[in-house]
Amino acid sequence: MFHAIRKGDLATVKKLLDKGVSPDTTDLSGYTFLSYALINKKDPIAMFLLERGAPLFSHYLHKAIEYDLPATTACLIKKNS
Repeated sequence: MFHAIRKGDLATVKKLLDKGVSPDTTDLSGYTFLSYALINKKDPIAMFLLERGAPLFSHYLHKAIEYDLPATTACLIKKNS
């Protein structure tokens, strides 16, 4: 899944989540799928992960702004209000 996110492969991300992969899975360093989407500037995948219940952490909003992800920024603001 992390590889699919880095590549921007939304179809594979959807398929894996539909097969039961948890949206709050982390890698060995503690990065979540949403973290990878933000770091790799994959706005559509970040939005999809948020829709599918990815956990929200306060620093995600800062990362979305820093990486110029307007749709994700708006979604995070809405979810935190």
